[in-house]
Amino acid sequence: MRAFVRTSAAVLLVSLACLAMTGETLEELKAKAGAASGGEKAMLCARVAREEVELANQQFTDGNVEQGHAAVRDAVAYAEKARDAARTSKKKLKQTEIAIGRTAHRLNDISRTLALDDRPTVEQAVKELEHIQDQLLDAMFGEGKKQP
Repeated sequence: MRAFVRTSAAVLLVSLACLAMTGETLEELKAKAGAASGGEKAMLCARVAREEVELANQQFTDGNVEQGHAAVRDAVAYAEKARDAARTSKKKLKQTEIAIGRTAHRLNDISRTLALDDRPTVEQAVKELEHIQDQLLDAMFGEGKKQP
């Protein structure tokens, strides 16, 4: 358990360091994503989704379950915005799909550390992120173009 806590702390520190290196807070990143368009918006929204997941992890670790769930909801909302921007512009589809997949995987890892009562909401969010990832794959390779 200690190793997991250390690993989680390290991941959080790396995420915060990445934000610090760009000099952007989460709110600034959200504002930048809101002002962007096309593929850039998709990538920024996917980045916000990932940062929201890391924020949720920190909230859960600190015992702030409600704030953790709110951050998870925000992560899904930004993943949806990323999907919509990528599909509309037809730019950065693959990069957005990869970023959303990694975010879903990270959120799934986090859900395993939660109390049983807190897991269902987070597991549903993982399913939603995976569905968004599938929609991006469909946008890349075409829906209904199945081979016989």
